[in-house]
Amino acid sequence: MRKGILTVVAAVIVVAALLFFVGRVEHEPAPPTAPPQLEGAWFVKYASDPNPYLDVAFFPADDKRIQRVITDLSGPEQVYRNIELAFNPEDGEWQKVCDFLPDELPGGIWWVSRVEAFGEEGSFGAQFANDPHEDKPWLNAFYATEPGEAKICVQTFPLDPAGPVDMVMEAYHADDPERWFAYCDAPDVEEVHPRLAFPTTAGETYLIRLRSLIGATGGYVVYISRDGFANAVPEAKKSETSYEPNNTKDQATSIELGQSQIHDLSDTDDEDWLAVSIPPENQ
Repeated sequence: MRKGILTVVAAVIVVAALLFFVGRVEHEPAPPTAPPQLEGAWFVKYASDPNPYLDVAFFPADDKRIQRVITDLSGPEQVYRNIELAFNPEDGEWQKVCDFLPDELPGGIWWVSRVEAFGEEGSFGAQFANDPHEDKPWLNAFYATEPGEAKICVQTFPLDPAGPVDMVMEAYHADDPERWFAYCDAPDVEEVHPRLAFPTTAGETYLIRLRSLIGATGGYVVYISRDGFANAVPEAKKSETSYEPNNTKDQATSIELGQSQIHDLSDTDDEDWLAVSIPPENQ
């Protein structure tokens, strides 16, 4: 009799344990899954006027539409969580949600150091650049000049709207031609062209390097001025003698302040170098 009671009790315990386990399996929430990753590249482009302006271009490799973007802008010992953009499906345009940049940035090199992109289905992606000189195809950097600081402005205008596009412009000190101090990369879209404003010292020479990140070819006008950026293509005549070869810093073509020149990226690997000398203070 006692043995039968123990058997019944054991059976009850086993059934209870099974029911408890089944209940946990049925009611325990599934472990969270990582959000799908956005693949591809998304670009936030800046330039200096001397205050920065913003251009945005996104090239995701998948079909998860990017809906929101937040960026960090890093500069001399500072980081700004500066821009939040949201996509409006009604008009297909991007709207700036908030902008934390000050009215004027301290002078120096500034670059996009972090981009966070949020897409459909909870998808997410992030890109980072701890050093503005890292070779990252999405990186954008520029030089912010101080108010009242002596500077020159360099800009390009393509002769044909179809190209060259996605042009990169870099500025170097002539005595340090291996490390740029100002950089601008325009997105791969028409009517958006690189331009730089950077400080100068009387009597010094600066090198300008121009190329296309995607190997686009075609002719363009380059204009250098102390009077700010031009709103229209400056009048320029094609040189009777070719500026080529000017594919290296040692072959840089001389250009004067206030002058515009017509140059050409003739093949996918072509690049153009220019040299501009700042007159001494007594001239």
